[in-house]
Amino acid sequence: FLFPSNNDSMFSIAIRYALQPGILYTTNTLTHNPAFSFVLNNLDRSITLHTDATKMWTANAVFRIGAFFILFILHLAFYLYYPSQKANLYFSLFAICVILTEANQIPEINTVKYLFYNRNLVLDFLILSNFFLLSAVYSLSNQQRGWVYKVLLALVVLGIYLSAVTYRLGDTVSIFITTNLINLEITRIAIAAVRRKQRGAKIIATGAIG
Repeated sequence: FLFPSNNDSMFSIAIRYALQPGILYTTNTLTHNPAFSFVLNNLDRSITLHTDATKMWTANAVFRIGAFFILFILHLAFYLYYPSQKANLYFSLFAICVILTEANQIPEINTVKYLFYNRNLVLDFLILSNFFLLSAVYSLSNQQRGWVYKVLLALVVLGIYLSAVTYRLGDTVSIFITTNLINLEITRIAIAAVRRKQRGAKIIATGAIG
């Protein structure tokens, strides 16, 4: 809101707030839910900061969407041409999940009741993209999908469920537990492939470790 100011002015701001019934809140993807938060600035500076930040974020997201759309088309085409190589299918699914993750972050959501669903979609597509990447590495390395793979799949499903029904637990499971375990498993598989001297394994290992 706007109010006039000068060196001789003094203002008191009274704020009344209450928890809206039927509104769901989340902490997914670094979302915060302060009771009250404000930044004091002049009008022109506020507009400039908001416009610049929005343009930069949108430009970066659109660039990533374009890059991963190319990867999606390429890997889908490779899979349709050579269906026995399932890794291309998983890479295409990985790319489309990244695209959906980025696309859901472009609109600026200012309505609390919609923010919950938007943040959950972002987190769900993010964790699914990681799992499809893991599946692609499994396929490329001819790795048997044992109990570790099944446990990680169960954690992905559990994280998505908990994000929908809890305030903070889903974010903890998906980001701090499942994502880290998936990254460790990708690294383990890549190193094992390097030790077997599998062609292209060093490239995968470099990306996993990096």
